[in-house]
Amino acid sequence: MKKNNLYIILDTEILPKGRIYKLAELCAKEELDFVQLRAKCMNGKELIEIGKRLRAIFKDTSTLFIVNDRLDVASILGCGLHVGASDIPLEEIFSILGKGALVGFTVHSRHELEYANKFPLSYVSFGPLFRTSLKFHLKPQGIKKFLEMRERSKHKMFAIGGINIDNIDSLIEEGIGDIVILSAFCNAKNPQQFLRIIKEKMNYAIHN
Repeated sequence: MKKNNLYIILDTEILPKGRIYKLAELCAKEELDFVQLRAKCMNGKELIEIGKRLRAIFKDTSTLFIVNDRLDVASILGCGLHVGASDIPLEEIFSILGKGALVGFTVHSRHELEYANKFPLSYVSFGPLFRTSLKFHLKPQGIKKFLEMRERSKHKMFAIGGINIDNIDSLIEEGIGDIVILSAFCNAKNPQQFLRIIKEKMNYAIHN
């Protein structure tokens, strides 16, 4: 994995199906590192349908495609999987997908990070760094806490939660270059311009 990675989440609760496909095509064109399909309230049949379309979009590109929560769908599609502490245990996931599988895990505490460190994960994410409407019940963790957790992590750690064009510089200034963005991208009026601004900021950080 390269130094700075941009990770976009496409959420079916925010985006209609057609919009998801268009944004996925844009992400592939812009050569993003990771794209996750998040569908908390969608039935398996429809999720597989969308997943197959996205898998085709990202085929033969440098973008890694990931499904949120659904081990069954990730197994059927042969794509990556992202889960949290309240989802299927990592022991069960790796027993089914194998140690070489692309699996990410969200941590919110040191206890969860210690659990994650026991497994051959591809990455972990930590947050929310800032207030986010999707998980408004969670208190923002902040940059200092992220840096402390990253020091303890055996895996690459992504920052997530409320990150946008206005606050991303505060992360980059602290050497945080692995970033997950959801709402700010899904709701962007000009998503192509949004991605290019974010990528320019991240690339500037690498070369300075």
